[in-house]
Amino acid sequence: MADERVRLLEASRRQLLIRSARLEAQRDDQDGFKIPEELDPRSKEIADIVSQETELLRTQRQSFAERLEFLRAQKPRLEAEIAGVTAQADAERTQLQLIRSHLVDYSKLLASGLARRYTGIELQREEARNEGNIARFAAEVARLEIGIGEVAIRINETKDGYFRQVLGDLADVRLRLRDLDWQIPVARELREARAQTSGGSLVAADQADPARRIVVVRTSGGVRETVEAGPDTLLQPGDIVDVSRRPLDYALPASGQAKRLALTPIQTSPQ
Repeated sequence: MADERVRLLEASRRQLLIRSARLEAQRDDQDGFKIPEELDPRSKEIADIVSQETELLRTQRQSFAERLEFLRAQKPRLEAEIAGVTAQADAERTQLQLIRSHLVDYSKLLASGLARRYTGIELQREEARNEGNIARFAAEVARLEIGIGEVAIRINETKDGYFRQVLGDLADVRLRLRDLDWQIPVARELREARAQTSGGSLVAADQADPARRIVVVRTSGGVRETVEAGPDTLLQPGDIVDVSRRPLDYALPASGQAKRLALTPIQTSPQ
């Protein structure tokens, strides 16, 4: 279990290293990333992780580019609408000038009694309609210009949101890498300690493990006896083997193959 934990932590670290490289490429708006030098690109595990992160980089960049392209495509459309409305407003202004010139001439005829008053009223109504159309076109141009400004704001918000997410993910990955850089050495020491206390560090298999006591309970001729045994003790039918662990402060061999460990409590940060 201790060995499996070390392997899992190391695998997680390798994946996070590659993910960090991918996020740095996204942050710098690059379409590729380099594999960290400490990793072997020939490893199948590394190649699979790189393939996954490369595909993720491609899809996220493509999605981001499509959103920006959609927003940017709205600006030419709005500008074309502004040009059309401006042309209509210019036509209304030209027609208004003609109506006003006609009203000046008609007012002279009306003053001399050569024209009807009703026709003059209709010309004034037409003048008022043209002025109203010009004001409406001006308001429409202002609305479209506001729309162009909103598109620019949405483009900036999309960029900020994308890079903010990338930076947030990168900070999270770096934090997890720092945690793993602390956890992996501890897990390795714990694995070594468990290997030593379980006899995994003994050199000769025929030597008795000083941290383990083996007793054989044997019945012979109706008499029950207890025999201290070792790994090479031969068993007989009916023998009962009792294996127990000695206290941790049991005398260790002088060869130094198993060493005594002083375990201290680990203080964890609030993070």
